[in-house]
Amino acid sequence: MSITPELSLSEATNAIYGTFVDAEQKYTKTDFSSIVVDKWVAEDGLEIKENIDYRFVSSPYQSQRLANLYLCKKRAGRRVQLTLNLDGYAYRPGDVVLLDLPNLGIKSLEFRVAEWKFHPQEGVEILLEEDGAYIYEDIIGKPFERPPFTELPTGGIAPPINLTFMLVNIGDVVQGYLSWENAAADVRHNKVNIIEQGKVIQTIQVPGERVDIAGLPRGVYRVEVRAINAAGAISQPTICDFSIEAPPPPISVDITVGMFSLTAAPRQGDSASYGSNFEFWLSDKRLSDSSENEVINHATKDGQGQFWTQENLKVGHVYFFYIRTINSYGKSPFVEASGKPDSLPGDILEEIDKKINETEVIKQLKKG
Repeated sequence: MSITPELSLSEATNAIYGTFVDAEQKYTKTDFSSIVVDKWVAEDGLEIKENIDYRFVSSPYQSQRLANLYLCKKRAGRRVQLTLNLDGYAYRPGDVVLLDLPNLGIKSLEFRVAEWKFHPQEGVEILLEEDGAYIYEDIIGKPFERPPFTELPTGGIAPPINLTFMLVNIGDVVQGYLSWENAAADVRHNKVNIIEQGKVIQTIQVPGERVDIAGLPRGVYRVEVRAINAAGAISQPTICDFSIEAPPPPISVDITVGMFSLTAAPRQGDSASYGSNFEFWLSDKRLSDSSENEVINHATKDGQGQFWTQENLKVGHVYFFYIRTINSYGKSPFVEASGKPDSLPGDILEEIDKKINETEVIKQLKKG
C-alpha cells in the first residue's frame, strides 16, 4: 500500500486566473473574475496562481464555476494505491468508493477509482483519488463588470476585398467559385453566407480565399464573406450578387460548304459559360420565326455538339440551321444560319479553273 496524504507544494495551486470569449463583446477574449481561496493561500504562505484560457466558454459565471471545480479537484491531493484480491475485479475507473482502514485512522473516506490494473496471479491493483460532494459544490459567482472601453466596437479586422464569382461548370456538379482577398494579416478563417430572397440558404467556413459553389438551382443570389481572426473578432461583410441561369445564345454561326454537305460551327461571346453545348436543328426551308415552338414542330433535330456536319444534301438548295446553347440549367433562344452545298468543294473548282486558264489553248483563244 502507498499513501500520499496531500498534494506537494510544488504542484499546489490556490488561485485561478484566466480568460473566456465574451458573447456580449463580439466574442473577444476577456478576463473573468479570479478564483482565490484565502484559506489555502494562508496555508501555503503565498499565492500560487495558474492561468486557464477557456476558448469555448462565453459566460463569465460559467468560467468561474469551471475554474473553481478545477481548483478543488487539484487541491484534493490525497492518493491511495493498494492491491486487492480478486474481489477488486468488480471496481472500475470512475467508481466512487468508501475506504475504511482503521489501523491508519481512515474511516469512510470517499475516493474515486482513478486507475485499475488486473493481474491473474497478484490480484487487482487500484489507485484511489480523493473525492467528495464538497468538490462539486457550486460557487457563488462574483459580480462581473465589463470595463467601459471593452464595450466599444472592436473594429480591429478589415473585411475581405475583390470578391468575385466565376461561372465554371464541372461535370454539372460545380457551378462556379467565389474568390476574394483578405485585407487583414491575422485571419483564421472566412465565413461565407449565400442568401436567396433575404434568407441564408448556405453557410460555409473557408480557411482560404476561394470556395466552390455547387447545388444551387437557377436564380439570383447574394453572397456575404466575413473575415474572422484568431480572437474571434468578425469583420464587416463584403457583398457580391451573382446568378445561376440558362446560357446565352451563340453570337454567330460559321457555315462551311462541302461536297453535298454543310458544317455549322457556333461561336460564343465573352459571357459564355464553361460546360455549355449546342443543339442543332435543320430545315430545308426557312421557318416563319426562330421560336422554340416553331423550330420543334417544323424542323428536324440533328444532335448536340460543338459543331455539326450535315451530309447527303441537295446541291444548290438552301438549308437552314437553327441552333441554341444548352447546359444543365436551361436552354437559350434559337439563332438561324443558312448555307447551300456544292457538288465540288470551292477550292477544287478554283484549282481546276486556274489549271485550265494556264493551258496554251485557252491562252490562244483569249488572244484570238
